[in-house]
Amino acid sequence: MTDVDRLFDELAAAYVSGERPDLAAYVARAGDDADELARLVDAFLRVVPPPEPSEDDVAVMRARLEGEPGLLALRRRRARRVDDVVEELAGRLEVEDRVRLKRYYQRLEGGVLDPHPVDERVWDALRALFGTSVRSLIRPLVTHEGGSAMAYYRRTGSLDASAPLPSAPAPSEVVLTPDADPRPPERDSLDRLFLGDA
Repeated sequence: MTDVDRLFDELAAAYVSGERPDLAAYVARAGDDADELARLVDAFLRVVPPPEPSEDDVAVMRARLEGEPGLLALRRRRARRVDDVVEELAGRLEVEDRVRLKRYYQRLEGGVLDPHPVDERVWDALRALFGTSVRSLIRPLVTHEGGSAMAYYRRTGSLDASAPLPSAPAPSEVVLTPDADPRPPERDSLDRLFLGDA
């Protein structure tokens, strides 16, 4: 059995058992065989009936239709306070800086943190916390103008989706400071959990 066959079997078994496997993660794990895995999954999904939505699925979808992020809706449905989630995450991830961890978690929950570089340990901890996979619940918020709130947050540091996007400064307004260090600050272990190594 090839690696791609093993990945497909793992994904198919998870799907049939009612889980919502993250296809993007499986495709990434397939590496050079990503196209072959995608072909197998496509053929599989054509013949397998879709699973019945759970009560959580229905509640999250209703929340999304009202503009509320999916993970936020699930946390509220579970009657969990942010501080309680952060405290449990800190224990599971062995993180001491709860203030920064809370900031990262709230950005992830609110849809303003790119979920792709988030470490598997975070996803595993969240799965244990909520009793279900939450990776598929993370969707970028959309501003009133139709842009991505993730891009807006990265650019301005603000979560105010109703404010207009700032315009780029004219070339004559850009001032270069020769003493400024062009290198970004080095990421610590907590940063890497949510932002990756880049």
